[in-house]
Amino acid sequence: MTPFTREFSDLFAGLNEVLDDRGVPEGQPFLISPACGYDVALNRYFSVWWASSPWNTQAAHARDLRTYFDFLWFARGRYD
Repeated sequence: MTPFTREFSDLFAGLNEVLDDRGVPEGQPFLISPACGYDVALNRYFSVWWASSPWNTQAAHARDLRTYFDFLWFARGRYD
């Protein structure tokens, strides 16, 4: 295990317990903020709107949202 892998895995230590506490079903996509936070209201979107969709549709939608939110996160405050 490389130092980077160890450091990265430390960021998400305990994530399974957090997801279980929040009632996130196994295999359901979820989004984590760049600060490693889990937003209940944002992630409820997957359980309400996409719960009956195939897993690959849910995963593709999660990736699209991640890309959009990454853009918002990194571009904020740069255009004052």
